[in-house]
Amino acid sequence: PLDIAVLPTRHTPALHQWLQQRAKWYPTQPNAIPIPYNPLHIESPPPVPLPEHLWGDRWGFTALAAYDFEQTLPYEPIPLRHLPDNLMPSRLGLASTTPIPGVVVDAGRQAMALVQWIQSSAPAWLSYVRGEPDGLILEAGLSDRWVFTTFSDSDVASAGQRFEQRKQASQGLHFLLVRPDDSGMTTTGLWLLQQSP
Repeated sequence: PLDIAVLPTRHTPALHQWLQQRAKWYPTQPNAIPIPYNPLHIESPPPVPLPEHLWGDRWGFTALAAYDFEQTLPYEPIPLRHLPDNLMPSRLGLASTTPIPGVVVDAGRQAMALVQWIQSSAPAWLSYVRGEPDGLILEAGLSDRWVFTTFSDSDVASAGQRFEQRKQASQGLHFLLVRPDDSGMTTTGLWLLQQSP
């Protein structure tokens, strides 16, 4: 045995690129069977609610200019963080003024428990989803989906739509920040995420 741990994750850009290349190459072969095929499609179950004991006190949509994000958050003393170099805005070629959308959770005394749960879930990306009620979905692991929060406020829904528009403009890049409160003194967890196409 090779003693290699296998982890379910969506963070496999080289594999995604190779599968997409193969999907384009295969139909050009003489014995190819003409069937629709998306090599990156993974069946997604319906989202399930976030465990109640992890709910934060407050949350909100936000955005930071790409330059401000890179010059501040990576240098903050944050216990749990996931900031891959290849996802930094400058590495993706984003303009320094491009708004990087984010979600900030003020989790109170649950902050550490929430960030440990998020970290163990292998977060992939967040999405605003319209519905009755609207919601924020955390995609994680290989195919897990979690209802991060729900809401019916029209102002929050507008902010959710703006969050999605900014994600599109930033190549799917966004962040999730969890802190105990809005004092600005401490942050417990930070993830830089990118939604796959």
